[in-house]
This record gives sequence, C-alpha cells and structure tokens, in this order.
Amino acid sequence: MEKKKMTIKELKQRRMLLVLPILTLPFITILFWTLGGGKDTTNVNIKEDKRGFNIVLPDPKFKEDSTLDKMSYYDQAAIDSLKLQEQIKKRSKLLNYWIFS
Repeated sequence: MEKKKMTIKELKQRRMLLVLPILTLPFITILFWTLGGGKDTTNVNIKEDKRGFNIVLPDPKFKEDSTLDKMSYYDQAAIDSLKLQEQIKKRSKLLNYWIFS
C-alpha cells in the first residue's frame, strides 16, 4: 500500500479544516448565550397549566337588529357565493377582452 504524497494546497486545506471548528465554537457559544439559550422560560410565560381540549365555545356575535335564523344565514351565504362567481366571470371576460383585443 502506497502513501499518497499531499501537495502544499491539500496540506493547507487540511489544516484549515482542523482549525475552523476551534475558531467558530466561541462565537457560536456567545451567540447562544446572548439569545437566552439554556434558560428555563416555561414558568415565566405560562399563567395556568391548561391541558386537554378546549370544550368551551364562544357565543355567536349577531347584530342586535338581526332577525335571521340559521337557515337564512345559509341562504345568504349561497347568494353571496353566486355573486362572487358572477364577479369572477365578469373579470375573466374583461381580462380576456383586454388581452386578446
């Protein structure tokens, strides 16, 4: 088995790759400490220890003068979606007219 002779360039590269981690470790450590690394922040930000699912739902906020029931909200949503589809069709026709004329 022959030993490969290394060139000066390869020796310099090898030396740099050995020294580079030693030089970067202090900077990484200082950055870790300045960003608050290693501190226990669990008790600072949490007011209560809540576990499990939140089963309490908020009450709906209707307008005070609203007399709509659940079915009328569904009807209103259907009407709104039809209006939106019509607007999209009008915009696409206008865009096609602009592009191709």
